[in-house]
Amino acid sequence: LITPLNLDVGHEERHEFNLLDQLSDSKDVIVRDVEETVGKSIDSIGGLKKAAQKLGFDSKKTLGNYKYRGSIPLDVLKQLTEISDTDLDNKKAKLAAKRDAVELPARISVDSDLMRLIGYYLAEGYIRKSEKEDEQFYQVCFAYGEEQLKDNICECIESVFGILPSVEENTITLSSNLAYEFISSLNAGTGAKDKKVPERIKKLPKERLSPLLAAYFAGDGSVEKGRLHVQATSVSRKLLDDIDMLLKRFGIFARYNSSERKAGGILLDKYGKEHYETRMFESHKLH
Repeated sequence: LITPLNLDVGHEERHEFNLLDQLSDSKDVIVRDVEETVGKSIDSIGGLKKAAQKLGFDSKKTLGNYKYRGSIPLDVLKQLTEISDTDLDNKKAKLAAKRDAVELPARISVDSDLMRLIGYYLAEGYIRKSEKEDEQFYQVCFAYGEEQLKDNICECIESVFGILPSVEENTITLSSNLAYEFISSLNAGTGAKDKKVPERIKKLPKERLSPLLAAYFAGDGSVEKGRLHVQATSVSRKLLDDIDMLLKRFGIFARYNSSERKAGGILLDKYGKEHYETRMFESHKLH
């Protein structure tokens, strides 16, 4: 099989993500500071009563509360603007979730901190949730083995989400419904086995990809100084295929090998030898 040393796939510039579109299927996200958009939509439909009927509400009271508070569930706002043919794109809007300290702008900048955070997530991150009545949580977690890596991940989390995560031995945890929904919407995978580079990321210009790749290799690989030589190991072949494609855009060539290996390191420290010590995993190496 012959592979190119340098891959030119073209690029698509993207300065920001529109979270009103990206999170529009979420039932838990609330949009704030949209009084004008909600008011215009209701007036366009013919008033509160007609708008409430169109939305399937039993009365106009709930919709009236949304209007006067300027705070409305994103899925309801989406329906309302579609029915009234009103523009949903509101640059002033902010997104939040119930009982959540995180608040994000409707448009989030694709800056170096966000790209680094995505790189760290691809290398060391996972998301999990529980919606049980007596145990509800939404978490974005990162494993770490070095203090510098821990500090860098925490720095990116604070920059992107505005709060500091909790830190335990080998694990960083951000407890936030909105952060969970955002990471989930990237379609980067929920855990190690299904990780992949998000499609919306792959065609970004190389200068935007550089922080992502640097963070990924800081967390899950290595780069030799003075040489175009890298290596990384993952249980997700799809992720390494994607990383390989990005590297080729920089003229960096890599090969693969695969093997079975026992669980070790942070996995045993965090979850216990009794659960993973005898488990075998197929591991893929890019080098």
